[in-house]
Amino acid sequence: MGGFTKVDIRGVQRYSIENAMNWLLTGKPQINKPSYTARTELQWVDSYYRKQLEVSLTCDTLIAIAENNIL
Repeated sequence: MGGFTKVDIRGVQRYSIENAMNWLLTGKPQINKPSYTARTELQWVDSYYRKQLEVSLTCDTLIAIAENNIL
């Protein structure tokens, strides 16, 4: 793949489930104050939400870590 010997793709979900709910309710992003963390009472569902998006690589950020062993 592009001359690299190993490529690892990882997902990171930066926005909370509250941000997703805002999109569903208003049809637009939280421009002025985006939600990066959920309220305390929603932490358990936010953690599950983020994990599922990161594992499936459907999250808001993808990071590629590539190795090339050419000296």
